[in-house]
Amino acid sequence: MASRTVQKVTPQPAQGAGAIRERVDRLRQAALAAARSAAGELATVPVQRRPSAENLVHYLALRRRDLRRVQVALSGLGLSSLGRCEGHALSALDRLQRALVLLSDEPAAAPGGALGQVEGRRRLAGARRRLLGAPRPERRTAIMVTIPETVAEDAALARTLIDAGMDVTRINAAHGDPALWQRMAARVRAAATAARRPCRIAIDLPGPKVRTGALATLPGVLRCKPVRDRFGRVTAPGSVRLVAAGALPPVDALPLPSEFHAALRPGDRLQLVDARGKRRELRVARLPDGALHALADAGAYLIAGAAMRLRRQGRTLARARIAALPPHVEPLRLHRGDQLLLSTDAMPGAPARCDRRGRQVAPARIPCTLPAALAGVRPGQRVCFDDGRVIAIARRRQRTGILLEVVQARAQGFRLKPDQGINLPDTELDLPALGDADRTALVFAVRHADLVGQSFIRSPEDVAELAAALAAAGGRKLGIVAKIETPQAFERLPRILLALLRLPAAGVMIARGDLAVEIGFPRLAEVQEEILWLCEAAHLPVIWGTQVLETMVKTGVPTRAEVTDAAMGARAECVMLNRGDHLPEAITFLSDVLARMQGHQDKKRVRLRRLAVARMDGRTGGR
Repeated sequence: MASRTVQKVTPQPAQGAGAIRERVDRLRQAALAAARSAAGELATVPVQRRPSAENLVHYLALRRRDLRRVQVALSGLGLSSLGRCEGHALSALDRLQRALVLLSDEPAAAPGGALGQVEGRRRLAGARRRLLGAPRPERRTAIMVTIPETVAEDAALARTLIDAGMDVTRINAAHGDPALWQRMAARVRAAATAARRPCRIAIDLPGPKVRTGALATLPGVLRCKPVRDRFGRVTAPGSVRLVAAGALPPVDALPLPSEFHAALRPGDRLQLVDARGKRRELRVARLPDGALHALADAGAYLIAGAAMRLRRQGRTLARARIAALPPHVEPLRLHRGDQLLLSTDAMPGAPARCDRRGRQVAPARIPCTLPAALAGVRPGQRVCFDDGRVIAIARRRQRTGILLEVVQARAQGFRLKPDQGINLPDTELDLPALGDADRTALVFAVRHADLVGQSFIRSPEDVAELAAALAAAGGRKLGIVAKIETPQAFERLPRILLALLRLPAAGVMIARGDLAVEIGFPRLAEVQEEILWLCEAAHLPVIWGTQVLETMVKTGVPTRAEVTDAAMGARAECVMLNRGDHLPEAITFLSDVLARMQGHQDKKRVRLRRLAVARMDGRTGGR
């Protein structure tokens, strides 16, 4: 009975293996044919990087097909299902062929001499070292940190960030100027030298800045508001700091003429009529901060030009008027269904105008800082503001801009302010890869940085233009990071990767903030996975960017979702943190998460480290 069972079962695997082998052979032939078709483009890649370029082409040929049925069949035979072949696609097919030959008793094809798994991993590790430096002993995933501008004057903060685990410093050239960037870079270099830890410096080029422009300003108003309990009783007086008029005062201070301010003493009374016509009396006091303050038990709205009397012991000693207050910018309040004119002129924006019956006679208006970006917008295309918090549809072009209709905004409305990002996900932008601001930053980068981040990459030609500009400025050896944040870049990613393989040091950043807005939030998870796979196939390092541990950076406490997201970042070669008040704590936390996760995850491969879960006898299994 046992022998009859063996005779029945044995032919089945062999028969199945033969059929699957034919399908695997077709996949292999398709991969080789793709490499032959791309021979001209592959020849432009330096010889030492050409195997990586060929592997990318092989992997793309493999992934142009739906492999799910083949995977199920291979798993049923106990063989590799090609789920982790990114770094060695042709070699994985060759090994499958040899295994299927053993199961089917058919002659094997001659081995192809393809790049193997070990060599693929070695090449990726080398590319990582060239771009980001050598990994730390405790973790292989680097941490890139967008440092605040205060580092320029704060050597202690620079050292704190280095000690916490910062491996790469990112200076955002969209803010500040070369003098500021130089002080920031110098602080980091000195801190790294003192800590005896390497830290590379990355300059992030600003790229085309498509943002909302200025809004019309209103006269400034300073409110002095007392604190009340739930019964409306004053528990603490309202307080505003008193300063001598001069330069533009702080937003929380009341500017007074210099002689009037010099005459003030604690205990004096200031009498005035506020913006609502209410008579108010403020008490002058010196608070623990050492400055003079005006205290009020009743709310007061203070405006420039309001007349004020200085009273002491029942006598009027001086009179003056409140000096100029900082102007107020009132954001545009947008709701679903509202119209908005995105204008191409420089006239400051303004809210919608309505007639006496409340009917809108003119839509709200706000200018665009880069009018050329609007040239390609067509009716029906999306225009997104502030990382997609507001989505509008272009309805028609006008002489002064594009009339939009808001189709998505939170129920209570959205406050649109100046200098908020604009995304045009459906529009092919016809803008130069490098603007004047980018070229200014490049000159600085050649002298002070190790790598350059290129924003809003759209094509391999953009990469080539940046590489040529760097070479002309003497920075041929600087690393280049292509930030993938548009649908056009994602669609052209294979050719962009080939362009990067022609460079001495290069990598990719998954810029998930703009990318999510451009491709739509539902697609982000899928797209970021595909970017990871293709970059591994090309043996190029990936930087996992945008909003990692954002809540922790700002508040000091992470959300549960952020912890999971940070853990997923361990599959990349580097994870980026943005600036915030709790940056050192976030770096330390992220470093711990990445060190733990590398014992469980290596790219797509699950690593079976001993579980920490309790054993059957109730004792823990350990780390």
